[in-house]
Amino acid sequence: MEQRTDEEQVQRLREWVAEYWKPVVGGVVVGLAAVLGWQGWGSHQEQQALAASGQFDAMTAAVEAGDLDTAATRVDTLVSEYKGTLYAALANLSLAKAYVDAERYEDAAGALTWVANYGEDAPTRALARLRLARVQWAMGETDAALATLTENTPPEAFQAAYLELQGDLQSVLGDQAAARQAYADALAAMDLNAPTRAAVDRKLAELGAPEQDEQAS
Repeated sequence: MEQRTDEEQVQRLREWVAEYWKPVVGGVVVGLAAVLGWQGWGSHQEQQALAASGQFDAMTAAVEAGDLDTAATRVDTLVSEYKGTLYAALANLSLAKAYVDAERYEDAAGALTWVANYGEDAPTRALARLRLARVQWAMGETDAALATLTENTPPEAFQAAYLELQGDLQSVLGDQAAARQAYADALAAMDLNAPTRAAVDRKLAELGAPEQDEQAS
């Protein structure tokens, strides 16, 4: 799951809105109208969704034009006015990717930290933490990256990716035993046909066999 591109996530959002927004909102509105007489609720929510979509599209256009400052302004609007929507999280993920491409790693870390803290569901927060750890590593903050990965238990779909990156970080820090264990655990967590399995196998093999004192411990 962590390998899903931002573009695929955007498409997922748009397909969900197109297919489910009106039926879901319609059903909720009928129920609320019957119980509470709250006739204007559905219209307000639909307007909110449309406004958030407009901000998101404007942010995407700014990113594609390379105007990251304008894109950041649009993201700020989404965060302040539509914090609980999928648009706000996806906008921050997309902006973070653009920042990384521009080597603006601190800005990328800020955007990813927001999603890690406020993303609307556990998989989205887990994806943000994984990317945040990679950005921190690129900034030379290896210990911070390792802490980011280990402070929360990720959903099952992300466990292999987390463990692989933990192995990379432990290897850089010189803890070969911990790196070896992380890679072995990553292999155990992933499907036999996972596209990243060969790479993890290679990393584990490159570490070589455990030293005798490691085996004794």
